Amino acid sequence: MAKNNRGIKAFKAYCQSQKNLTYERHKFFTRNQTKSESIDQYVTELRTLASTCEFKDLKDGLIRDRIVGGKQIAALWERLLRIADLSLGKAIQ
Repeated sequence: MAKNNRGIKAFKAYCQSQKNLTYERHKFFTRNQTKSESIDQYVTELRTLASTCEFKDLKDGLIRDRIVGGKQIAALWERLLRIADLSLGKAIQ
């Protein structure tokens, strides 16, 4: 039985290591905030999606950009776009 468990573990490890980076990034870049979703919920979801995208040092900036681009209300993203030094923290506020 132990030999079978090792085989299952090896198979799961193989499958989990085979990620499609293009697909993971597509999910991140196309994720918009829903009308019923709070900013905290949206940012949490973006952070979760970004964790599989290998963004490294760009992660916070790309999350900030999705906050701006993923807003449902045009007046909000227009206001965010006017802020020259917009950080992730400012975008969340």
